[in-house]
Amino acid sequence: MRTLKAPFDATPVVNALWWHPVHGRDPEHAWMRGIFEQAAASVSDSSPSHARRPV
Repeated sequence: MRTLKAPFDATPVVNALWWHPVHGRDPEHAWMRGIFEQAAASVSDSSPSHARRPV
């Protein structure tokens, strides 16, 4: 396996998550939101300022 330079300029990837409030107390949704919060916290210092929003 080898790494090659992309033939184009890469653009930042910005994603957003949304869930309906009816799922606010659902254990599976709460678990998944916790996973997303941990992932966001682990990269928040390296993300561009325009991508950060208060939780």
